[in-house]
Amino acid sequence: MQRFSSVGFLRGAGVAACAVTFSGVTMMGTALDAAAAAPPEPKLIVTVVVDQYSSDLFNEYRPLYRDGLKILSSGIVFPRGHQGHASTETCPGHSTILTGSRPSRTGIIANDWQAPQHPQSAKGAKSYDVYCAKDPATGAVSTRFLRTPTLGDRMRAVDSESKVVAVAGKDRAATMLAGHNATLTLWWTSKGFETYAGGDLPKGIADVNKHALLSMKSDVPVDTHFECAARANSVELVKDVDVGVPSNDTSYSAWRASPALDEVTLDAALAALDELQLGRGAHTDLLAVSFSATDYVGHRYGTGGIEMCTQQLHLDVLIGRLIDRLNRIDVPYVVVLTADHGGLDVTERNAQQGVGEARRIAATLYPKAMDDYLRRELRVDRQVVLGDFFTPDVYFSADLSAKVRARAIKKALDRYRQSPDVETVFTREELLAAAAPRGPVDEWTLLERAKASFDPERSGSLIVMVKPFVTGLPAPQPGQRDYVAGHGSPWGYDRRVPIVFWWPGIAGFEQPRAVETADIMPTLARMIGLDASAREIDGHALDLDKATH
Repeated sequence: MQRFSSVGFLRGAGVAACAVTFSGVTMMGTALDAAAAAPPEPKLIVTVVVDQYSSDLFNEYRPLYRDGLKILSSGIVFPRGHQGHASTETCPGHSTILTGSRPSRTGIIANDWQAPQHPQSAKGAKSYDVYCAKDPATGAVSTRFLRTPTLGDRMRAVDSESKVVAVAGKDRAATMLAGHNATLTLWWTSKGFETYAGGDLPKGIADVNKHALLSMKSDVPVDTHFECAARANSVELVKDVDVGVPSNDTSYSAWRASPALDEVTLDAALAALDELQLGRGAHTDLLAVSFSATDYVGHRYGTGGIEMCTQQLHLDVLIGRLIDRLNRIDVPYVVVLTADHGGLDVTERNAQQGVGEARRIAATLYPKAMDDYLRRELRVDRQVVLGDFFTPDVYFSADLSAKVRARAIKKALDRYRQSPDVETVFTREELLAAAAPRGPVDEWTLLERAKASFDPERSGSLIVMVKPFVTGLPAPQPGQRDYVAGHGSPWGYDRRVPIVFWWPGIAGFEQPRAVETADIMPTLARMIGLDASAREIDGHALDLDKATH
């Protein structure tokens, strides 16, 4: 791979000199300075993403970490990291991390969106639900909708012998990290880890799948660390549906919302690491691992109870296993840790703990209810508003005449703005006219956050932003508890994520600047001398040189 910077070390019995050359300028210092300032030129880049891992969680559990997360916390920590955009979901969040770009550029505006102008099938349907990681023409997992290259794509464009591997508990996480030209992309399904049709699974992955399928049939791991006992804060959601109470549920959804999913994800990543000999050739390789169980725990139990505490301490041990394996292969490597988004605790527990604004969004704002309202108001007998679930993007049917469509948008806009659950609504025209975000990411206006999520071809006609602590999920029905808490808002608890860089021997520090996940890719690219032009991305390379702070 072509390099655009070089680091040379002159080793001796005493204090060694270090010469670092950037763009033809040489700076001299001591080896102590170099240890604090210069990361290695890695043979292996390891990106660790924890789904629904807010900075709030990171900071809350940081004193309890004893293993891998404690090690990473000794690195260069940006506790004010952010997913800059408003639509804080898994697919758009993952799309920012290794592309260096916001969803407005990656095109991944949400997990799902509507495409009113495109027929779903030959049967003549006028709209379809688009899933960010599938080709609607084939139904196969795909990177079709990702408009930008990832770091792995850039590495392989320069050096085709570089190996790029992504392993995740979700297909949308794996594909957005891997990009269009990865060596191996693996995602978990209820039948084990899979890859693209026609692709070969490494032998070790078959062994992992065999173990995982046995694990799914055994008891869900529920062993609780003593540190978590004080967090047994139960709350009743609706009759016969509680969270924070002991459960004997051994269903697949309960297994998935436990440390067991992350354990098999790590097993698959380590199998790929060894079978593909990542980092051990003449080329720089990339391994991206996305752990999904924290997200499933957050959705099923919320972020504020004993279940999340148990999950965090198990995750700490698993990341310790990863670092131990990396140390044993004895090659220069760098780890970056971050998240795709944060999350909000269970609405009822927030209310119980004094958050007076905590509530579930009014049923009148769901697409079906809004559609019924507009049909009555406009006196039409066809679908007006598309979709089944509440999302910030509101789409209107392509079957409407221009006049009826304009009236529908106006009436919907008025209804949303009059709702006590809604903070603001932006129109497509307002977002088209808005400037790109500028300044510190934590100080962006709501319009700037929405702009970072807006794609003219894929976004809705209206973008609805609910008020803080209002969740778009309905109260669960008796016997249902998979999605009792969520994320997806433009507020800090969903946008704030940790960003941490670590390598063996690092002299760590904390950088108080508010930064974006889009800054990760250009930072890693600079480490390996790979050009990542600021004109083509939204992020900027972070300064990891402690000596300059």
